[in-house]
Amino acid sequence: MTAALQFYADRNFSANAQSCRILDLPALPVAAEDDRREPLQGSLRVADLDSMPIFDALSYLWGEQSAEDPTIRIDGVDLPVTRNCYDALLQIRKRFSGIGIWVDRICINQADDRERSHQVQLMGMVYRRARTVFVWLGTDERIDRALVYLEGLSKGERAWDEGHTVNTSVPNDCRVLFHHGWWHRAW
Repeated sequence: MTAALQFYADRNFSANAQSCRILDLPALPVAAEDDRREPLQGSLRVADLDSMPIFDALSYLWGEQSAEDPTIRIDGVDLPVTRNCYDALLQIRKRFSGIGIWVDRICINQADDRERSHQVQLMGMVYRRARTVFVWLGTDERIDRALVYLEGLSKGERAWDEGHTVNTSVPNDCRVLFHHGWWHRAW
């Protein structure tokens, strides 16, 4: 049995259970100078959703898988994740001091069709029970600018500068945001 298959077998739950796995991602070590150089590592636990466990969830696009994908060390086993997933977890680790988080790519055994099918049916419950759902749209600066612009609008800030002209990048930045694949994905 491969290390990855044994990894999930050791953290198994009943196929009919209202359970999921949660990734416990510890805080960045204090001595770490650069969070991108400190490898991601954590541990996985099984949680019964009916017992109302405290956890957060990540919603993101997996992105393209490639041979150069990074890995996250979980309980001593290196699991490959897409670059987009890895970048999201880096940002979450950077902003929060230790977190329990549900991440579909990691918390569902993707090689087990039966488990994956059952867990997909539970995804609505997982997202509803999560304390916070983080939406990761990637590292595109245009999306960051569009979000800052829209946040300003929501606070009643004017959409134009003193000369009453709209920043010319704003329409394109908003278009990039609104056409992002996250809005069109399906479980």
